[in-house]
Order: sequence, then C-alpha cells, then structure tokens
Amino acid sequence: MTVYLTLFPKSSLVTLNADELGGGLTFAHWEDENGVNVGSTETQKVSITANKTYTAIWTSDNYTIEYYIDGILKKTETYPYGAAVTAWTP
Repeated sequence: MTVYLTLFPKSSLVTLNADELGGGLTFAHWEDENGVNVGSTETQKVSITANKTYTAIWTSDNYTIEYYIDGILKKTETYPYGAAVTAWTP
C-alpha cells in the first residue's frame, strides 16, 4: 500500500484516491479522524477547511465452501480471505 502526504491550502477541493489493494480486500468507504463516513467511492472529492486526516476503510472478502455428498448439499462454511480452512469430515 502506498501512502501519500500532501498539504493543501484551506478551502481547497481535493480528491482522495484509494489504490486497489486486491488480495481479499474490498474498499468500503472513507472516514475522517472522528470516524465519520465521508464517502463510499474509491475516488472521493472533499473540501478542506481545516487540518484533516482521511482513512480508506477496507473489508475482508469472504469465501464460501459447500460440501456435497451424492449431489446433496450437506454443509456450508464461510471464511474470511486468508483464513485457515479445515476440511469437514462427515
């Protein structure tokens, strides 16, 4: 992940850019330093009126494993990306 620090004059309109991380993460939204959601697009325009910190929030992708016996679904498990998986034994 690349982090950029740029200084802007007050009352500037700036664009926040969240570089795609991939690897099982999906962009969720931008938050300011108070935890307030300020936009849900990867490229978000914000007006700078004071010193501010913005953070790109990412969520983990989930994957589902389905176990079938003789064509009949017997069990479904969902795991976050990168989690260890132990195969189910009926």
